[in-house]
Amino acid sequence: MDIETININNNQIPYLICAYNGTDYITSYANDSLDQKELFLNFITQLKSFFNENDKKLTIYAHNFSSFDGVFLLKHLIPLGKVEPLLFNGKLITIKFKCLNVEGLEGKTIIFKDSMLLLPHALRDLCKTFKIDNPKSYFPFKLTDINYNGEFPSFKYFKDLAFKDYLLLKQNNQIWNFKNESIKYCQLDCVCLHEILLQFNELIFNQFNVNIHNSLTLPALAARIYKIHFMPKDTIYQLHGLIEQNIRKSYTGGAVDLYIPHNKIGNFITSDQYEKLYQYDANGLYASVMANTKMPIGKPIAFLGDIRRVDPEAYGFFYCKITSPDFMQHPILQRRIKTNEGIRTIAGLGSWEAWICSSEMDNAIKFGYQFNIIKGYQFETSDIFSEFLIRLYNLYIIYFININIITKRSVIIKIL
Repeated sequence: MDIETININNNQIPYLICAYNGTDYITSYANDSLDQKELFLNFITQLKSFFNENDKKLTIYAHNFSSFDGVFLLKHLIPLGKVEPLLFNGKLITIKFKCLNVEGLEGKTIIFKDSMLLLPHALRDLCKTFKIDNPKSYFPFKLTDINYNGEFPSFKYFKDLAFKDYLLLKQNNQIWNFKNESIKYCQLDCVCLHEILLQFNELIFNQFNVNIHNSLTLPALAARIYKIHFMPKDTIYQLHGLIEQNIRKSYTGGAVDLYIPHNKIGNFITSDQYEKLYQYDANGLYASVMANTKMPIGKPIAFLGDIRRVDPEAYGFFYCKITSPDFMQHPILQRRIKTNEGIRTIAGLGSWEAWICSSEMDNAIKFGYQFNIIKGYQFETSDIFSEFLIRLYNLYIIYFININIITKRSVIIKIL
């Protein structure tokens, strides 16, 4: 499904809702007063045509449902039945709607999902990726008269459209009717999304025998594939309680300190010599680390004291007294501190106590950090992700990088 809106006084007002099931269309167009209740009720009522005789449930996708379509839809469902929205971190993920007050839909369940959570790219880019025969078109979104009928709209009403493409559209559309063109545009979006989801499901099912519709998000789908086909037995345990809490404290998030780059050789103020600078953009670094680094497996063993005196190669999560070098221009170890404005993450100097992963500790030692291990949890290690990640990354190369969703300026760091 797809919802089209116009901007009135900086508010987005829906005027059109379309849906497509592979065979038939549903179209609900607003009246002159833009009556929202009538618009949405008309759409929901028409959905009964998408149910077969014995169907009890229908699943509907909208691209960017969580941040757009679902926001408009939610309040109009409430008077019509039982509404169960699923939110994560304040974001609407899906809506389960059991219809009670619409004739012909009593007792039927409709589940609204966000296809962008499964395929996090713009619909236009996805059309290129999956080679859709009739890809997403263009529409003058800055035009707000839903009853307009006349000459082809001026270039100023379009967004993200090259002028040469505008001239081509204008050449093929001399007389232009807002209602007819908006319906064609909205229906085409629905057709494109339907075909993309069919192809994506076929791809994943053929590769992994997994149905995409059983997962709400791409991370959930990846986790399902991993658990079914790639996760070695007795390697990853669900940790709870104090162990889980302590290990979580060793994670401080990605380093996002900002430094001003320069290409002077030596002192920034006094030097008049320069060297050439290079800028790189790499993808797949999380995957690269997961594929090429040993990971903790099995059940943890708790210990007290400095375990490295007993086992110099011990791997795990250690609670340590940490001392940085006296001077370091760019400290590499982060820690969370309490401030008057809440918890802040800093990379500073000095001494402190904290939980840290042994891999991060060993790297910091190379830069002059000192550690006194007080206690911790020891793990065995193993390669548990490389086969999985190489398989997925190769699919990523084929379906996304090769069609330039990743720009040509990027340097592709392969994990093989």
